[in-house]
Amino acid sequence: MISAYHTKHIDIRQRALAMWLKGMTFTAVARAMGVSRQWVHEMLVPPKDLRQFIYNQAGGKCQDCGVHLGRNGHYHSIDDGPIDDFTKPLILLCLACHRPKHDKGGCL
Repeated sequence: MISAYHTKHIDIRQRALAMWLKGMTFTAVARAMGVSRQWVHEMLVPPKDLRQFIYNQAGGKCQDCGVHLGRNGHYHSIDDGPIDDFTKPLILLCLACHRPKHDKGGCL
């Protein structure tokens, strides 16, 4: 069972994510939500060591279309529902493959 605190935390994170996926910068999201840019970054970006691990596992390529990403990958949860603490399995995607997953109702 998820506590009320975690439910609120997940809701706030989902609102921030929705703004960012619409093209807002972290700074713009932070201003709109009345929080710091650092907070937005910490809420939306998996920790560096986790990103590096996922990137290496994927060989630096989008796991849907196979395009080489350099360091511009997006990390998407392969489980349904929001990520509340980055413990769900993540995959590496390009932006073109990542956005439709949210448009179809998929959640991070």
